[in-house]
Amino acid sequence: MDWATLGKDCSNDPKNRRVAGRVALQHIECSLGSVLDLSSTGMKLMCKCKPPIGVGEPFSMVLIGLDGPVPVTCRAVWIRKSGWRAYQTGVTFIDMTPELREAIATLARSVYMNETILPDIERLRRSA
Repeated sequence: MDWATLGKDCSNDPKNRRVAGRVALQHIECSLGSVLDLSSTGMKLMCKCKPPIGVGEPFSMVLIGLDGPVPVTCRAVWIRKSGWRAYQTGVTFIDMTPELREAIATLARSVYMNETILPDIERLRRSA
């Protein structure tokens, strides 16, 4: 899988500022909430309350997958209210290393819309 070109090429669409295509994910959590989609350059998050970060502000967080935690450094690109006490946040990854890029690609490949492993995911989270 070529992670850099995964999904739709968004670079020629003037309405879309994304650099890389996104993969929709299910059942992946992070320290701010749920990961809705993921690319090689960033991700969209669903937060249950207003995130404790501001747009443009760098911060560290942890993605929680089946292979263990993946610490990443991000910058908030946008924050939008999406419901009562719910917010969506777009972040871009910063300070990416080849090892971190591979860990994120592995995470995306292992959980892409995979409902069959949901009981295992829930059992793993309960035991942590």
